[in-house]
Amino acid sequence: MSSRYSTLAVILKTEAKGEYDLWCVCFTERFGKMRLLAKGARKSASKLRAALQPLSLSHIEFVQGKIWRVVDVMLQNRHEGLRSDAKNLRSALAIAALCRRFTEEQDEVLWKHLLEALDILNASEERPFMPFLVYYHFLWNLLSRCGYASAPPSLAASLLTEPLWKIRTLILGTQEQKELSRVSRTYLERAIALTS
Repeated sequence: MSSRYSTLAVILKTEAKGEYDLWCVCFTERFGKMRLLAKGARKSASKLRAALQPLSLSHIEFVQGKIWRVVDVMLQNRHEGLRSDAKNLRSALAIAALCRRFTEEQDEVLWKHLLEALDILNASEERPFMPFLVYYHFLWNLLSRCGYASAPPSLAASLLTEPLWKIRTLILGTQEQKELSRVSRTYLERAIALTS
């Protein structure tokens, strides 16, 4: 008999498999990044369908056989607010892509950063550069946790040392935003090259 496991998970990406099945790449609270098969999840009547949408926070139950397979799922937060704003959605999808690329093992700190980033993007704040700050805060914390940013530049270092709720009041000028983007791109490209 297969063991049954359960955990909270953020759905990072889904891929169709066959006519009705779905591969789900998740970052989980207890097990890190996982790739799970959800049988029949693409059927219109499937109870799994709504809770396995990308960027959703869901409580999933799964079993291990030849492959890891979802057996039950309960939606906790679909993050409707971030889906209704293009900038917030773009930042959330970029954060999900970073998780897919750089995470493997369970990491409580990154798990908390991911939930906090999605919650803030979901709040649909009016500040136009908030999605920019949330993305770069997550990026620099991820690079730091993975060992790719041991000595970040000063502006990025401030993103690492301050909690996300505190930098919500940070105001960056156009030049500072461009510099942060340039430096971040350099560090990210270096990290990608090292993991390829």
